[in-house]
Amino acid sequence: MLDSNVENVKSRLSIDDVISGYLKLEKAGSSLRAKCPFHADKSPSFYVSPQRGIYKCFGCGKSGDIFNFVGEYEGLSFPETLEKLAQKAGVVLEKKNFSESGKKNNKILDCLEDLTIFWQKNLLKNSEVKNYLKKRGLDEKLVKQFKVGYAKDSWNETFLYLKNKSYSEEILEKAGIIKKVEGGKIYDRFRNRIIFPIFDVNGKVVAFSGRDFSGKKDIAKYLNSPETIFFNKSEILFGFNFAKFKIREFGFTIVVEGQMDLLMSHKIGYSNSVASSGTSLTEGHLKKILPISDKIVFCYDGDDAGEEASYRGAVKALSLGFNVKVADFPEKKDPADVILKDPEDYKKIIKDSLDIINFYTNRIIKKNISLHEKIKLLEEKIIPLIFNVKNPMEREVYINSIAKNFEIGNESILKSLNIYKENFEEEKKKTNFRKKFQEKNENQNIEKKTEKGIIEPVKEKILKQLIGIYFWQKNIARKDDFKINENDLEKIIENIEVKNFSDKLEKKDLDKISFDMEILYLDTDKKVLEKEVNELFLRLSEFLKKEEFENLQRKLKQAELSKDLNLLEKIKKKINDLYKNI
Repeated sequence: MLDSNVENVKSRLSIDDVISGYLKLEKAGSSLRAKCPFHADKSPSFYVSPQRGIYKCFGCGKSGDIFNFVGEYEGLSFPETLEKLAQKAGVVLEKKNFSESGKKNNKILDCLEDLTIFWQKNLLKNSEVKNYLKKRGLDEKLVKQFKVGYAKDSWNETFLYLKNKSYSEEILEKAGIIKKVEGGKIYDRFRNRIIFPIFDVNGKVVAFSGRDFSGKKDIAKYLNSPETIFFNKSEILFGFNFAKFKIREFGFTIVVEGQMDLLMSHKIGYSNSVASSGTSLTEGHLKKILPISDKIVFCYDGDDAGEEASYRGAVKALSLGFNVKVADFPEKKDPADVILKDPEDYKKIIKDSLDIINFYTNRIIKKNISLHEKIKLLEEKIIPLIFNVKNPMEREVYINSIAKNFEIGNESILKSLNIYKENFEEEKKKTNFRKKFQEKNENQNIEKKTEKGIIEPVKEKILKQLIGIYFWQKNIARKDDFKINENDLEKIIENIEVKNFSDKLEKKDLDKISFDMEILYLDTDKKVLEKEVNELFLRLSEFLKKEEFENLQRKLKQAELSKDLNLLEKIKKKINDLYKNI
């Protein structure tokens, strides 16, 4: 039943239509290409084959069909991807029999959605909370879009409401809504808090963040749901479900710290904003953004904590290949404060944001400290940033600029970079010792392979290349695009080794192999390709002769053991003839 749903969707959606909704595709022979969204791709290495319905990046190796692409790009599970593409294709999915665990997972999501609606209604009835949000600059449209709610100051109102809706204690615990104490007593996790639902990439509520409304000093200002099967705080960015398409439109991502900052940023048109929601920005967060845009602006609070948080995030972002900028906010002001006072000030701060290294260099230069202390900060803060800059030309520009600003020689900075590199690599060796030990063992096992074990993969590679060239030219290229004479083309598949190998492959494998060859030889001249095919056949012939030689050697040993002199002479003659041929 699942297969029929998948095939039904695939029959209605072309891969180029689906992917062009995410990437700008350009023509490349009979295929299409773009910069890969799954790694920091400087030149187009991501290819799409409309005829085969597949894509492949020849830089990072990612490949697949529309389900693989949308699932990975948007961070969706397969059922979520199927549901999304079915909706796009206008396909009504056939009902599936869910496992017991699948039913529980769906129940958790239903519970979270019901609770979101319940808390939204609480908010609408509470004029004090509504007035507070209005005072902070949030209008009704924004509150409704982000499904902001309110959890009353009660120990069990949420629990009783959901229990009456037939949700079990197990489901409520798994959803992170209730807590149990010794003796089995149950109480609500969120009490007297403004609730900001946290959405997954597909817009489903998976967790909550609650802002305290009591004003008591001994209570945490923000409280988040615990990690659950649906909520991993290191992976989910608040507001990403709204921002994912706008980021591409703007060409960069704004990262803020809190929910209020995020909502206010969206309010004035910066819908390319996401928030790390009270947790440190992780590589998991950044990898969600990178496929869409490699430009990022950190808009953290204008205090020491905000500056330190943006620094930590910047180091990670630079190491992944991001172009990083930092917005310079007034001291002790956050984005929400600035926007509330004057949205134009916020827009100017975004426009005037500095690249990360110049931002922190200026910060150090302006400090009222000795030159010795400034040099120490330079080593502590700036050197790690320069080390993580991927582009060597950009790195050189920064080194020259810093040398000029601090009136020191380039050699001193380069020396510090080398020391940092040595320390970094030493630390890396320590933390990855076990991994390297395992890799060493694996490499030793590879070296112990027999000669035949080494030959086989190479022979298979040659066969794949020949088969790929044949099916690419035979089934994809237009007649006037043929790079090999048709008669010569048929000789490929007539070869018994090629044919036998081809017969073992499924259509999906043939599609992948032929796609690889199409891209590999896309700009290759006809004569060059014909020469390549001849060389492949020559190498194949050599391997076949070596295999025959090994086989005869084994037969020779058997003949020697059996003392069959007649057979022994025949095998020796074959070996001598073959040896001369080789």
